[in-house]
Amino acid sequence: MDRPVKLVKGFDRPYIYLGAYQFSEETEKTKHLIQAVVEEQPPGIVYVATRRAAEAIAEQLGEKEINAVAYHAGLKAISRENIQQRFMDGDVDVIVATTAFGMGIDKSDVRFVFHHNIPGSIDAYYQGIGRAARDGALATAKLFYLPDDMKLQRFFTGGGQVDEETLAELAELLEAASEPPTEVQLLEHFNLSAAKLSSALDGLEASGLIERGSDGEILAIAHKTDLDKAVDQALTHQTRRKQFDKSRLEMIRGYAETTACRRNYILSYFGESIAMLCGGCDNCEGKLEETITYSEPFPLGSTIIHTNFGKGQVMRYEEDKINVLFETVGYKTFVTEMIEHAVTCLDG
Repeated sequence: MDRPVKLVKGFDRPYIYLGAYQFSEETEKTKHLIQAVVEEQPPGIVYVATRRAAEAIAEQLGEKEINAVAYHAGLKAISRENIQQRFMDGDVDVIVATTAFGMGIDKSDVRFVFHHNIPGSIDAYYQGIGRAARDGALATAKLFYLPDDMKLQRFFTGGGQVDEETLAELAELLEAASEPPTEVQLLEHFNLSAAKLSSALDGLEASGLIERGSDGEILAIAHKTDLDKAVDQALTHQTRRKQFDKSRLEMIRGYAETTACRRNYILSYFGESIAMLCGGCDNCEGKLEETITYSEPFPLGSTIIHTNFGKGQVMRYEEDKINVLFETVGYKTFVTEMIEHAVTCLDG
């Protein structure tokens, strides 16, 4: 075998160095990111939030004699394909991209993945940094964090809400339809964004009014449904989805601001953990291994019942705090000592 495949179990990527750096000014944040790219070994990826930022940062890197190209959904498909291929072939050192870049890309020797803006969740961040070090060699993942960037992510999080009147009209149209309409037909009829239509259909699917396929296509409609009840259930689903998305955003903010081990933060989010400092993140760098000694009254992954929030799963501990994923409101963080009297553990 000329090139054995390296199998990775679990969520840990020990060969990716993790760092997060907080700034108070946009210009200072960008300046440090540019310098970090200059100092890193290519190839690499810089993720940004907007098309404008992709173009601007690629230009600034070019001024530093870095072979960088912007990539975003505003480019023609043939241009995007060309950029991807040049990156794969090694003709481009750095891609500065919105989240449109990365799906289907499997370049094994990416040495760094930097985020110029905080993403919407740990899941999205982990997926992004997962583009690095697929060859098993050392790589670097850095997040350049400006607290004001949270405003943009909160805007994205709240962008899929549909009002009750529109939901009711959509439910009535679907219930009366002789055959399921296409997404294009619904978009034209209601003049909604794709995100809002998807949110509305998610809610109506949760209510039982419609059945959808894996690609989102409406497969069936339950006629003679109590539409008022269906709309109420869809609204409840929307509200819970929004709360859940907000809680996921708070989790990635916690990652950016934590002073504890960043690797342990990510692993515990996914239900795994390490007992000692990792030595491979900016918070653990240079420190001796230390065993975590804070109280952990409930096992990771165990199910608890909270008096106010109902059923939840214990996701992670950080020093004297515990994070729980609730079915109704998403992620919540508590002081461990204060929560013990308010919960019942169902797993012993």
